Amino acid sequence: MASRRDVYGAGRDLHLNIGTVSGGREPPSFTLPYDRSRPVFIQYLNPEVLACYGMSYQSIRSQQILRCSLQITRLAVLLTDASLVFPASYIFEVPHFSDFLREISPLMASGAITCVAPVIDLEEYRELKAEEYRKDSVNPYSSKVLHETERSMAWQPRMGSSSADIAALWESAFEKDGDFSGLTESVSARWSGRPDEIEELLHSVPRRLDGQAVVGRFVQKVIPVALSPRETIRINMLLSRAYLISYLRDLRANMLVDFDHSDLSCGMSPERDSFRFSLISARQFDLALQWMGIHGYVHYVATWHHLISLRSMPEFGELTLALFAHNAPVSLRSAVIRTRRTSDLENADNLAQAKRNICAVASQLC
Repeated sequence: MASRRDVYGAGRDLHLNIGTVSGGREPPSFTLPYDRSRPVFIQYLNPEVLACYGMSYQSIRSQQILRCSLQITRLAVLLTDASLVFPASYIFEVPHFSDFLREISPLMASGAITCVAPVIDLEEYRELKAEEYRKDSVNPYSSKVLHETERSMAWQPRMGSSSADIAALWESAFEKDGDFSGLTESVSARWSGRPDEIEELLHSVPRRLDGQAVVGRFVQKVIPVALSPRETIRINMLLSRAYLISYLRDLRANMLVDFDHSDLSCGMSPERDSFRFSLISARQFDLALQWMGIHGYVHYVATWHHLISLRSMPEFGELTLALFAHNAPVSLRSAVIRTRRTSDLENADNLAQAKRNICAVASQLC
């Protein structure tokens, strides 16, 4: 996925504690323990999150985003004994989402995918959201013919409110050393009125949205000063981070981050965000799959049913716990080395070989 250099550069320069594992960067942090009973929240299709990293569905790379998301889903389904969860908004806001659902239909049939919404009826949900996007130039909720697969998905109610949670984090961001430290002064330099006026305007942004969705493009319209690229990315990152925190907390979910193309954590970390969750490194997991000789099989050969079969193995669950539960893959690496001393770990090209590799490595765990 290509990134727009000005936006990505601004986000990179902010040093928002985004964890990665290569190129001299630090890996993401994990809150102990990593818990496979928690669902995994699908943030990697979210338009606002992707936009923070310079990626857009409006570009010619829309199909590439979809293909990449399907590869990530192969990893995500292996990292939980629960389901993958996504907000109902994706049905309306994510281009080609029907294609995505069609590609993962076996996961839906097995109950491994869950749609989260405040109401079970998607048409009622659409009407609620249409009001939030009433001033959007192209309201994604104005009209949409729902497909049968979208109507028949497993559903989970969500009682919390992202808007309320975002508003709370927005207010705290103006505190000393908060996410918006220096933002008021930066914007004030281009404001012709009194400094206290712009401060009040910035603090009251969520309230002045008057029920609109708290997303970057709406926020910028109620700020009476044009924002610089750096200011824009600071605001968009905070909004997306607050959104993700709200969902992870309400759903008691974990999240897969640290991909080859982007981090997609929006600066989240267990140290700064006061609740228990795990940010699971896709890079680290991919590396472990290579050690065990099942990387190619997982990404390019296995069917969705095969992946469900792999994740159901107690040995596979034990391997992921060894990899992530203490944020130290030493025990798994050592187990792979001991396995190679006694037998070859052939690169798996079928389910039986993948299971043999998994059992062989698991038997060497200390």
